Amino acid sequence: MVPGHRAVKASVWQDISAQTMGKLAEALTALLDAGRRQGVLRGDVDARDVILLSWYLAHVERAEWDERAPRLLSVLLDGLSVR
Repeated sequence: MVPGHRAVKASVWQDISAQTMGKLAEALTALLDAGRRQGVLRGDVDARDVILLSWYLAHVERAEWDERAPRLLSVLLDGLSVR
């Protein structure tokens, strides 16, 4: 392996990941803002909260998916609603 190859590869991945997350966060922020203006979404949740919760949901083990995923998705979506 070429010396420094892993560092370059990691750096490129971080750049791509940051760009993607930036675009995703912008889109989620727009959706959350629209929901807040309509009075249906709570005001204390931001795009990063949704991304982190979605990341967790995406990492539910396959053996638990059928049982756990619908419940977790419901908690995530219900948790965005105004109380």
